[in-house]
Amino acid sequence: MDMQESMTETLNDLVMINNDRIAGYDKAIAELNGLDIDLKAIFEGMKKESVGYKAELTKVIEESGGLVEDDTTSAGKI
Repeated sequence: MDMQESMTETLNDLVMINNDRIAGYDKAIAELNGLDIDLKAIFEGMKKESVGYKAELTKVIEESGGLVEDDTTSAGKI
């Protein structure tokens, strides 16, 4: 595996971790059922951060000619 493939693989691991986080925050927000507005705002802010991180990682991967992973990690599926 060359350096470029290794970098793309590592960045895609980070993308998948952020996909896990986004899915987790979505689930947490849905389970609040509007009961705690302050907690919902915190989760939404953390989700927004994860979306931003994913966008930055996606940009780097695409600029280097790699394909972006759109899945979650195995642990995130549990």
